[in-house]
Amino acid sequence: MLNEEEVLKKEYFTDDSMRVEKFNEWVARRANWYAEQKPKERVYEFYTELYRLYAFVKKEPESVEIAFGNANLILRGINTQCHHPLLLQRAKIVFNQKEPSFEIILEDSPLQIYSALLRSISFIDQKMLSEVIDHVEQIDIDINQTKEIEEMTKQLTAVIDSKAEFHACNKPKGTSDVPQLYTMPVLLLRKKNTRLRSIYK
Repeated sequence: MLNEEEVLKKEYFTDDSMRVEKFNEWVARRANWYAEQKPKERVYEFYTELYRLYAFVKKEPESVEIAFGNANLILRGINTQCHHPLLLQRAKIVFNQKEPSFEIILEDSPLQIYSALLRSISFIDQKMLSEVIDHVEQIDIDINQTKEIEEMTKQLTAVIDSKAEFHACNKPKGTSDVPQLYTMPVLLLRKKNTRLRSIYK
């Protein structure tokens, strides 16, 4: 039977220096493991999403397609919410069963500007916009050419609004009442012959 002195005796975790040392070693090992594991999890999630897109396109080849986009526009207003790339190029996902791995290949098609969306925005100077659209249609570049895409996004920023913000290679944080454009490649699934109303919400 325990006496009163034994019952009231307390031992804290830090009372044993060896125990504290072992715990700190475990914390360090776990931190190293997590640092290595986290990128693997993100790669796996990306691979899974690519496979999902690949399978969906294979199932619905007549109705959907893959596109590579950039020059992303964020537009917020009372009756307007828009977040969509303005520059688009058709692409396809190729699956290699042996490895297994995916390859995203740009199709032999011209770079497109989402003119229907821009034409619908009332405050844009349509004359200046027409000049930019003509310029895009005349040049021979693809959406992977980073410097050219950045310059084109800057031009679109100036055309859309004098107060519009340009962010290079970085999605803007927070919210803003002015139009925002940023350069970041995106892969999207879209309906073939997509109408404006299905995207511009």
